[in-house]
Amino acid sequence: MNAKDALKSFSKGLFVSLQSSLEAFENMSSSSKGTGREDIVKQTLGACLPSKYSILSGDIIDTKGHSTGQIDGITVFSSATILRSPISDISLVPAESAGAVLEVKSDLSNQWSEVVQKYDKVKPIFWLPINMLSTRPKDSAKRETMSFHVVALKGYKKIETLKRKLEELIQSAPGKRVLSIMTIDPPAIVIAKEDMAVHIGPNSPEGVMGQWLSYVVGDIDSFFNPKPDIGKYFRLALEE
Repeated sequence: MNAKDALKSFSKGLFVSLQSSLEAFENMSSSSKGTGREDIVKQTLGACLPSKYSILSGDIIDTKGHSTGQIDGITVFSSATILRSPISDISLVPAESAGAVLEVKSDLSNQWSEVVQKYDKVKPIFWLPINMLSTRPKDSAKRETMSFHVVALKGYKKIETLKRKLEELIQSAPGKRVLSIMTIDPPAIVIAKEDMAVHIGPNSPEGVMGQWLSYVVGDIDSFFNPKPDIGKYFRLALEE
């Protein structure tokens, strides 16, 4: 087995595992379903990130007084300044310590308004270019809106509908932004590219998971470390 085959098998196995784990919570209460699915997505992504990163739940706050409200998943540098509660898993994360936001949904068609509302809370977060708390390089201040990635168990039948939804977010946030939506059923991923929503295939389990890991893991790792690009490995599996 060569590297490409190994990566394809890994990506497909990860997708199937994520799908079955998310479906396991289908008949539970809304609260248990939401918490369980958030934990699964965080664990799946976290397993593919270098150990220097962590994924937390909590609120992102900034020096201008903005707060996002509770976020399903926040990627942070492990040594960053985080305000952790000694009696809860929920944290307050200074904007300078946050890298990306993960939003997990069961059904996009029924919960899209919740995605929009959450992104409206994320957009105003003010990032200082660099200060004593900051773990990010100076040039990262060029990014004007925090990275925002949505994972949903159920999506839309048509790719065009998914693209139109992402374009709603793109048009609401001028400037540079990193956005993506991945759906499990049907398997699909769309990303922001300049002022457009772009579908990246193939729509196979290994294709969708490979592209998602390439985009999201690559974004997180290049954000904190401008030189390494883990996403190159996952893109390798998709080359013809």
